[in-house]
Amino acid sequence: MATARLPTLALTAFFAFAGTGCLPRERIEPFPPMSMSAATGLVNSNIDRIPATLRAAGSVDGYVTLDDGRRRSFHLDGTMFYLAPSYLRFDLKRLGDTQLLFGSDLERYWFYSKEDGRYQCGRHGVEDDLSSDIPVKPSELMEALGLTPIPTGAGVQRIVDDYQQVLFLGWDDKRGTTRLEKEYWLDRYPPQLIGRVVFRDADGAVEMESWLDEYERLGSAGPWLPRVMVAEWPKAQARMRFRIRRWTVVPEVGPGGVQFAVPRECKGR
Repeated sequence: MATARLPTLALTAFFAFAGTGCLPRERIEPFPPMSMSAATGLVNSNIDRIPATLRAAGSVDGYVTLDDGRRRSFHLDGTMFYLAPSYLRFDLKRLGDTQLLFGSDLERYWFYSKEDGRYQCGRHGVEDDLSSDIPVKPSELMEALGLTPIPTGAGVQRIVDDYQQVLFLGWDDKRGTTRLEKEYWLDRYPPQLIGRVVFRDADGAVEMESWLDEYERLGSAGPWLPRVMVAEWPKAQARMRFRIRRWTVVPEVGPGGVQFAVPRECKGR
């Protein structure tokens, strides 16, 4: 189905946004709903513009709850490297010293906390590998930042005032019922990208929820990327706010780069 023609007011708002990067929502009308394929295609084509490894630098504050029940609050400097599909290094430092580290490659993911002084490791797609000591899965950080494509052809959508929600259902073998697994809330305002991501468990409770804001374009023809990400993991009792000062492309960092090297503590697991 073709995308509905945008009214003159919406087009004017879009060009104003493109020129300034910001326009108050109360001054514009939301864009008309699109077909689900058009909406997901818009998001995924934006992700396709990412040319190589991305680097994001900024400040990170929030808290994690460790396996002994202690809540650890933090306000740290954050540097993240990301290369599709699943290479990640998110290093949170204080005065140059790593306090928390999240990492991932094609097969494994890992988490390090200076307070514990040890690495926790797991393998993608192996549910039993998920240690209770890992408050946040690195793969969820990638999706929380809207950096991974939205699956196509298997969801349903719902239109609400400010968002076009793309919802994905899964089958629960134990209960013999369908369940809501993921929600991508696409803004009906320019640049019409992901404003919220929600992952739910088998009972429908929120496992991870993120909010994305202040999108800016990388270069003259690059992707639109969020400058603010707030994510919460209610079950893991963790929260993170990443305020990004700058996004850059670092093509010299590839899959074999030291940024994505598997820690020796995780090799062979």
